[in-house]
Amino acid sequence: MNRKNINNARRYLQKTKPNSAQGIYQTPIEKVIGKFTEIAHYYFLLSESDPKYAWKAKTYIRASEIITENSNVICCGSDALKIKGIGKSVASDIDCILEGKETIRESTLKKEFGPDKYEILTTFTNVWGIGPSEANRYYNLGCRSLEDLVTEPSLKEMQRAGLRYFEDIKERIPRREIELFEKILTNIFEKFNASIRISCPDENFDEIRWCIGGSYRRGNADCGDIDILIEDNGTDIMPNLIEVLKMKGIIEYDLMDGENKYFGMMRLHPDMWARRIDISCCREGAWPFALIHATGSKKVNVALKKKAIEMGLELREDGLFCRTTGHSVLEAIYEKDIFDFLKVPYLEPHERN
Repeated sequence: MNRKNINNARRYLQKTKPNSAQGIYQTPIEKVIGKFTEIAHYYFLLSESDPKYAWKAKTYIRASEIITENSNVICCGSDALKIKGIGKSVASDIDCILEGKETIRESTLKKEFGPDKYEILTTFTNVWGIGPSEANRYYNLGCRSLEDLVTEPSLKEMQRAGLRYFEDIKERIPRREIELFEKILTNIFEKFNASIRISCPDENFDEIRWCIGGSYRRGNADCGDIDILIEDNGTDIMPNLIEVLKMKGIIEYDLMDGENKYFGMMRLHPDMWARRIDISCCREGAWPFALIHATGSKKVNVALKKKAIEMGLELREDGLFCRTTGHSVLEAIYEKDIFDFLKVPYLEPHERN
């Protein structure tokens, strides 16, 4: 594998994180994708000392992408084997994962790392903010348990928060709890809109657009975290929302606070679990594109992006662009406008799982 491909693999893996031990998979195929991503992470970790493992990492990255794109037609290894890019060994791994058995690759990794180290690294990577490279670094510093991590002086603040909320993050969020939070948000945004009307009485006024996305918008019974999307209206709406939620005692910890993206921990009541909350703010005019991205599922979003590429376009959460000129090619009002432009049958949110 040349240096360019290794760097591409590194960038891909930096965006993903093994989470199989957290039990957050909603379908058997999601479990396969998660396990393949985990295997790729560990092969790439080995490649830091031996470049030959980068090839194996790339194999499982590509397999994850192919399975994601074709998850609606894959129920077993033999189904996957019919798809270009999937070989016999990967198909065999799919069957092992679906049957709850250890794959040959996992056995190999345990031999390479040693069984104890492999299990320790897997435990460490289940802490929010710790990836395989960081897990390996802490192992080399002498950490062998979560208790050791707590006393490790070089642990980053975000990772300490991941340890503090370790059990909370593992818990699924029942839909009824998010519905309760949605009512709180509705009240907050109604007050925001009323305040804007008072301050700008002579101007045309559009109410702030927002929604809770992810698996909640897709109608699922439970979720892994709470994803909120807001459209920027030029009034610093995202920092204002975060400030109000903190004043109400709902947000209790900042994991990451960026210009248009916020990660934090929230709790509706002292006796309830703390929950991951992600808030994104899209530019004005990008709402339908951002809404598709925020709603998911990954399978649907990958399929739409693939269709755009076939048309010489790039679908992003901020618009649809020509790949050669970089110019925007569509001003959409509704999500359906984007599906129609890409000549893909429209799917309601509940149909995108």
